[in-house]
Amino acid sequence: MPKERFIELIAKAALFGLLVLFTFSAPLKCPAADNIAGMFKEGSARGELMLYSFSQTFEQEGNTERFSDKNDNIAGTLFYYQTAELKGISFGFGYGSADNFYSDDDKYEDRALRPGHKGLNRFVDAYIQGNWFDTAIKYGIQQLYTPLANPDPGRVLPKTFKGLTVVNRSIKDLELHAYYITEFADWADDDFKSISQYINSSADKEALLVGGLKYNLRSDVVNLFTEAFAYNLDNFFNAGYISVNFEKQFNDVVASFKPSYVKQKSTGDEFMGSIDTYEAGFETGVTYKGFNVTGYYAQTGDDSYETPWGFGRIIKTEEFISGLIPNQKVYAISSSYDFSRIGLNGLYGKIHYTTFDNDGNASNDDQFEYQAIYDFGKEFKSLEGLSLNIMYTDMRNDDSSDVSRLHIRLKYAFSIL
Repeated sequence: MPKERFIELIAKAALFGLLVLFTFSAPLKCPAADNIAGMFKEGSARGELMLYSFSQTFEQEGNTERFSDKNDNIAGTLFYYQTAELKGISFGFGYGSADNFYSDDDKYEDRALRPGHKGLNRFVDAYIQGNWFDTAIKYGIQQLYTPLANPDPGRVLPKTFKGLTVVNRSIKDLELHAYYITEFADWADDDFKSISQYINSSADKEALLVGGLKYNLRSDVVNLFTEAFAYNLDNFFNAGYISVNFEKQFNDVVASFKPSYVKQKSTGDEFMGSIDTYEAGFETGVTYKGFNVTGYYAQTGDDSYETPWGFGRIIKTEEFISGLIPNQKVYAISSSYDFSRIGLNGLYGKIHYTTFDNDGNASNDDQFEYQAIYDFGKEFKSLEGLSLNIMYTDMRNDDSSDVSRLHIRLKYAFSIL
């Protein structure tokens, strides 16, 4: 029996044993429901309705899919339901769809729809969870929230994972995480695939092992949030990530500083190629009465930095990220303002500038990003949950044609139960 299959069976058996043990044990001190009927009746449900549009214009006819004209117009839905707990046990379900809404068939897809602008739908949550002794044990389809594996909300459906996760919160302000992940679905996937064979179909089925911690300390001196995670995918790579976010308030001024570092190295058969690299850098900013200015710096090692399951970069804009090119240096600055400070409730604006200093034959890039967000519910109570997000990106390249992007997101978020 393959090693990964044996580990998976052991994990399933352990989880099943725990569920049986706690189902027939004495009730917990504060059960959320008294019986199975109450478990479902007292659950919670929420949803999102979306009309999204993603477009890219390339000044010359592109010779690759990345640099060609693209357009996806999508009508999307997301619905989530989670039961109440019964003796620590609960269930979660989430289902999403992304349907073509008059996309331009003469243009490429833009990673929100399947080839040919075909729609898709799939589960984004389908799990059983046990919550005992400050420890949440979850098995099934779920969304992860770690630096290198996360939902990455860049399109309609989130990036989603299948496997076993354990999160312990026994110590105040500290979370301990351990994951065993076997399958993965990207934005435009209508089904799950082996997390290793998703990257390279020639590889064996391997499981992604993740361990980490999150620590959040709030005090009169400084607020501090730390993330440290380690990732292992046999015959692909090992990676270690750490970031520390310091935040300090001085009257009306909030200052922050967040250094980050990740080290990545290929292992075994190197199905992603030979990798021995890092990304290091920081972001630092100041907020004053709704106005924020933040500066960024990132530097990559001798190889590009690979993050196949989420953004996981120091500099992440709507489309382009740091760490894509070896020995790259990236500088960025953003300025944003909450216009509710001057009576325009719900309006938020942001300008972000990034310059990519690329090594070797790769040409340098400059990118401007302009964003406006309007939350209708801030001004009109009857429209609570409705928001409009418009972003325009202009990327200038020294040696090739310029690229412009327009993203429009109209979303209505609501709760049912």
